[in-house]
Formats: sequence, C-alpha cells, structure tokens
Amino acid sequence: MPKISIVPYITKKLKTLMAINQDGPTATRAIAQGKYVVWNSDLYTADSDIASGDTLASSGNGKNLTAVTDGGLNDVRGAIPSVVNNLTSDSTTNALSAAQGKAINDNIDQSIIGNSPTDIGTSGVNLNSYTTIGYYACSRNDIAASLVNCPITTAFTLQVVRGINNTTVIQRLTKHNTSITYERILYSGAWTGWSCLSDQIANLIKVYTVNLDNTGSLAGGATKSVTKTISSFIDTGYSVVAVIPRYSGDDQFAFVSVNFDSTLIAATVRNVSSTADSGAPAVYVIAMKT
Repeated sequence: MPKISIVPYITKKLKTLMAINQDGPTATRAIAQGKYVVWNSDLYTADSDIASGDTLASSGNGKNLTAVTDGGLNDVRGAIPSVVNNLTSDSTTNALSAAQGKAINDNIDQSIIGNSPTDIGTSGVNLNSYTTIGYYACSRNDIAASLVNCPITTAFTLQVVRGINNTTVIQRLTKHNTSITYERILYSGAWTGWSCLSDQIANLIKVYTVNLDNTGSLAGGATKSVTKTISSFIDTGYSVVAVIPRYSGDDQFAFVSVNFDSTLIAATVRNVSSTADSGAPAVYVIAMKT
C-alpha cells in the first residue's frame, strides 16, 4: 500500500482533510456541523476527473483560474499574476519580483527618508560637485567659509533634487538655525548664480538712518572729517554693505567723501553756508544678514 499523509486545509466554506499519497492528492473529507462527512475522491488530478456539472477553466494563458467542485462546496477563484523582473514595466496587474524589491531597497538613499544628512566636513570642497540626490550638512563655520561656490560663510544644510525629466539639478541651501534659503540650478552643464528665495528678502536687508558725529562749529566753506562706530547701531548678525549720504532741503553740509569698513563709517563734509554752523550729518546705512 502506498504511503498516505493526511493534511488539513480550508476551502471557501468547509474545513477539509486531504489524503495524499506519493502520486498526489487522492481524496478529501470535510467537516460539516462538527462531524466528518464521507471521503470524497472527486478531485481534479487529470482531465478525465472533470465530471458533468463540474468546471475547471482558465483564461489569460492560465493566469485566471476558476474551479468549482461538487456543486459549489469548494469554489476557488483568483488571479495568478505573472512576475516582472525589471523596473521599467508599466503593468498594473503583474507582480514585482523579490529581486527587484531588494534592488529598490538597496538603492534608496537613506539620507532622503529621515536619517542624518551626509556631512560636508572637508575644507575647500566645491559645491558644484554635489549633484547626487540627497541631504547634506556643513556644521562648522570655518569649513563653510572655505567652500567654493557657497553663498554663505556659516553652517548650513544642503538639499539636492532633480528637476523635470532629470534634465536639471537643483541645490537648496538653508543657513543653520534660520529660514534663509538660497537656490541655484545646474542646466546644460552650467550652474546659475545663487538666488535668495523671495520671501526671505525682508529678513536679509536692513536700512538704518544714522547721524554721524557732530561737526562742532564749522566755518562757512570749511570741511571736516566725522565718523560713526558701526557697532553702536547695527543689529547682531548684520554687516554693512553700503553707505549713502542723506540730504534734505535745508542741509548746511555737503558730503565730499564717504567710506566704511567692518567697524567704522568715515565721511568728509563741507559747510556750504557762508557762516559758521554745527550739526550731525546723516547717512543711510544698508546692512545685510550674514
């Protein structure tokens, strides 16, 4: 007698035992209302097993299988999709192979999905070389100041993304602990200049009206040098980029020259009146956030 195994399985409606010998399934026995019914040997093991009234049909080259056994007690219907082993198919029904699933996982840049950004920790690096999609960060001001083609000299984060049809590379650089963001694009092998996003302009630039030191009594037609220490009026985090003389209709002083450096504004003024006069000439100071 051939060796037989008894295997439990579940059909759509009944719990079932299947008897299997070395040649394959030979019979089933179902449980109905807590009791086993008789063994049923009406299994589809060959074409000749399909009795009148039973159906065994397929479509789509075997992808869709319909099996009805013994008047509907065992009804199995479902799609068996073919497997695609590439990442170029646009099929909406085929299944992706496990190998391609692994390939996708292996090629996910973890820096894009929430892990720590890649560190820019080497002095003198050219940001033009950062064209791989991902997130990067420079945490040191001294290194940031040494980088080539970097719009700022302090710590920042850098996002690199692709544009339409992968024809462009977009870099977005955000200054550390601020919302000040710069952007530029690589197209046809050339980088554009850095642009500050429009909604940040108000935070970038400040204009001050500053009175220089008083001239004291100055004879008509005479000139005098007056100064102003920048730290006495400027906000922290800003540096002077321009100084413009301020004139009004009744000014007694004309500016001969205006100069400035990182710490001091120095101007030479002339008393345009024929009589001695004194006052504090005024200038507009334009400063930018550093």
